[in-house]
Amino acid sequence: MSKTRVFIYGSCVSRDTFEHLDPEHFELVEYVARQSVLSAYTKPVELMAPPTLKSRFQQRMITGDFSSSLRSQMATHGSATDFVLVDLTDERLGAYLLPDGSIVTRSVELIESGGEQYLPQGTQHIAFGTQQHFEYWTTAMEYVAEQMRTQMSQATIVLLDIPWAEWSETGAQTPGSFGMQAAEANPVFRSYAQAAAQALGAHVISMEPSEVVSSPHHPWGDAPFHYSEKVYLEVVRRLTGAEGRVVWGAGGTGIGSAPTASVGQSTTSTTATGSTVAESPDLLVTVVVSNNNDAFALGTCLESIQRQSIGVENIEVLVVDNGSTDGTQQVLDQHQRLFPIGNFRTISQERAASSASGRNTAVIEARGEYIYFVNAPDRLGLDALQAMVQRAYTNSSEIVIGKPVGVGHSVPKKPFEKSHDRIELGTFQFAEVLHAHCLYRTDFLRKNEIEFDMSLPTLIERPFAMAAYALAERVSVESGVECYYLVRHKNVPTKPPLPTIAGAGPLAVVWATFKAASNAKTPATKRRVLKARYWNRILTSDLVSEYRKQSRSDTRLRFIADANRLIGAHNPDSYLKDIGARARVFLFLVQTGRPAALDAYLDMTDKDKSALVKKPAAKR
Repeated sequence: MSKTRVFIYGSCVSRDTFEHLDPEHFELVEYVARQSVLSAYTKPVELMAPPTLKSRFQQRMITGDFSSSLRSQMATHGSATDFVLVDLTDERLGAYLLPDGSIVTRSVELIESGGEQYLPQGTQHIAFGTQQHFEYWTTAMEYVAEQMRTQMSQATIVLLDIPWAEWSETGAQTPGSFGMQAAEANPVFRSYAQAAAQALGAHVISMEPSEVVSSPHHPWGDAPFHYSEKVYLEVVRRLTGAEGRVVWGAGGTGIGSAPTASVGQSTTSTTATGSTVAESPDLLVTVVVSNNNDAFALGTCLESIQRQSIGVENIEVLVVDNGSTDGTQQVLDQHQRLFPIGNFRTISQERAASSASGRNTAVIEARGEYIYFVNAPDRLGLDALQAMVQRAYTNSSEIVIGKPVGVGHSVPKKPFEKSHDRIELGTFQFAEVLHAHCLYRTDFLRKNEIEFDMSLPTLIERPFAMAAYALAERVSVESGVECYYLVRHKNVPTKPPLPTIAGAGPLAVVWATFKAASNAKTPATKRRVLKARYWNRILTSDLVSEYRKQSRSDTRLRFIADANRLIGAHNPDSYLKDIGARARVFLFLVQTGRPAALDAYLDMTDKDKSALVKKPAAKR
């Protein structure tokens, strides 16, 4: 398996995090340390030579600082980098502005080597945290960020915003660093981190001071930014969604040297675009978001996924984009950094009548144990995935149907009056929830080759859901939590029309759904129930609605002929005892082929509905 290639621009926070990544899956291409963005921004130092140090690593770092090497290193390794780890630890001592405008980072190496004594006359110390430093620094960061995005355009940039620890794992207060205590440093670093995150467009791994402790036994000594091993393991988990490796603790490798860069290995390729990491077996849910020029709502949808109480580290997002031409890419770029590296990808398909192709690809590529389908205009309830996964685990369910909430839409209420560990198809109104907004076990869909039909012009979820019901051993219902918000938006931007599918008649979806219900792997008694309940639905809803759309007499006659072919193929007569009275009347009028009688009947039922709505409640 090819390795994910990492470029470090930072110091011990990034270095020690990298050491806790699995070396079987990650490799270092370059490590640039002891170099402030001020130094990287300005011209190389010519007024003095770098001091001589015994450590080859330290010598390389300080020489790189004097030569402002970051820019050349990014150009050299940009095409061979999958993601960049950035931290701001080396900014803490400020920088020296030399008389010719060049910059030297005030590093530990510069101080301990005595190099400060040889700085040219007129050199000015720009102290970290001062207004002058922050203004110069933000300008430099914007420049470095632009270079990084240009030179390393394929890489994901990750900013490690980890505060200094105020306490060690022993309960003692942490020592300061050159007179700066953690409680003083953290508010200052936060301002710099916010500016860096905005300039870089970075994925930010952030922790609160209460979440971090230092370790007096750290290989590099006791310091507020030398954390206990559990802190690095948590950073790795948030970064990759997978467990890191123990390095210094019991059973660890004992590695404690500066990472050695290596190059030349390629990264894994996939039809989905995004950062590439080693596969995580612990991912719980892959959420597939179908987007069709939905930038106006996509951000809200993604935020609802990122805020899930199940934890963002347990979620993979695959955005199926149907050839969008709006601001979709900007929204994706903005929200990708909210998810662990490698857990947010885009599956781009050529513009089509539906998202069927991309969704089928998502089922193949999903790394989650479960998969959940979402449309970009909609959003999830806070506890949706947690509640559905819990019910799936408890009942070994292949499918969990979550309670929907209509926002400007009507949604079925009867199926969600209570939760079910296992539904009975004969009594549960499953035909009212023929949609894909359910939690599916991923290997169940793959094993049974349940796919979205690319030949359909619309409503691709109905035959997909029917196929899943036909083959599932256990289907559960979660009604205690509001899971899926079906949203009708006002003032939606005009979208370009979708391509059409030649030869797809008005009953194409119905034919495909009956085919799914007729799966030979499904027991005959179950097939009977599926067909009976579906006949009842379409004879009171779907076929009625489709008939009403036919405005001309010739198209109505054609519709009646098509409906009778459907009746001949999937004879509803054997299910009449399971079909309601209104459905039987509509069926009879279609079979007798009388449009005028059908029109009169539907007009009468419309009047009956109106009368029921207007009828006042009876007085008691």
